[in-house]
Amino acid sequence: GPDFIQARIRIDELDWHGSVEIHVKTSDWNLHKHQVDQAYENVILHVVWIHDSIIVRPDGSAIPTVTLSQYIKKPSQYLPSVKSSFLCESLATTVPHAIIQQMKKRCLEERLQVKIKHIENIWMDCEKDWEETIYRILAQSMGFHQNGETMLRLASSVPLKLLWKYRESPLRMEALLFGQAGLIDHFPIAQWQERLKIEYEFLQHKHQLEYAYMNASHWKYFKLRPQNYPNIRLYELVLLLKSNLSLLTFLLEINSLKNLRLFFESHHEEKRKAFGEQAFKSIVINAIVPILLFYASEKNELNYQLKAMQWMHELKPEGHSIEKEFLQIGLSAEDAADSQAFVQWKKNYCDKGKCSGCDIGKFVFEIA
Repeated sequence: GPDFIQARIRIDELDWHGSVEIHVKTSDWNLHKHQVDQAYENVILHVVWIHDSIIVRPDGSAIPTVTLSQYIKKPSQYLPSVKSSFLCESLATTVPHAIIQQMKKRCLEERLQVKIKHIENIWMDCEKDWEETIYRILAQSMGFHQNGETMLRLASSVPLKLLWKYRESPLRMEALLFGQAGLIDHFPIAQWQERLKIEYEFLQHKHQLEYAYMNASHWKYFKLRPQNYPNIRLYELVLLLKSNLSLLTFLLEINSLKNLRLFFESHHEEKRKAFGEQAFKSIVINAIVPILLFYASEKNELNYQLKAMQWMHELKPEGHSIEKEFLQIGLSAEDAADSQAFVQWKKNYCDKGKCSGCDIGKFVFEIA
């Protein structure tokens, strides 16, 4: 069938509704046998590069034709380079700043809504228990991209309420999490490993935990820096949970990114570096900000929403590869909010060729 269907065009103040066909040459219409195909009878516009013949409908009327070569003298300057993911590569810098900012804002909202929905799903799974929800999301975020889902699975198998029964016995908290994770042999303090195995066997039997829930093969170490190894981040998670504080109250009351950063830096494995800048950003963006936004929505507390968005704009750009791709077409990330907006923009618009849904595309192609 035709290349585009249900099109609407205006010719001499008259609106036409139908299909649009595209060819290199007008004569390609007959070469492709469209003249004998009923699917092409409602074509209202023929778009070609070279106009070398007249094409008529069965009733003898000529099909309106647009010859692009009359209007585009240097077509190569409008085409993206073979290395670019952006069809608008040569045109993006001609778009007004306000439109670019509008698209950034829209993409950031879309990106955050996906994260908020994820929080909501876990919250419902936790029977609307905020502490349990925050615990699971925090665990997932500390697994980062490579081990996030595995950390979430682990946290789901060892409820926070069970861990808090042993707040006065940190070794048992460690035994529960490292035992269920299958990582006792990778516990950062080697001389405690045998003691942890004994404790885990006792607790596993006492609480009827699924034996050998995970093993070391479930965890990924490839291309990770030592401070991001899953056994190290799991140990740091235990340190956070031993703080004897309400996770929800802590997130609601902490008043600055600086204090939040100091809190995470004070709970790290002593032999290794404290939380790096990238790790901290990832936890704030993927756990803390979405939790605050979801809580604000559920409780109708605008102040927590404002705090979360302020933090997104205070954080520096993430520095990922998508930012660099946007920079090549003249769009730079000013903060972490822009970084997240660019991820949504590229993955859901550029990579899918949805220019008609993009504010830049609408401007460039004058789409209403």
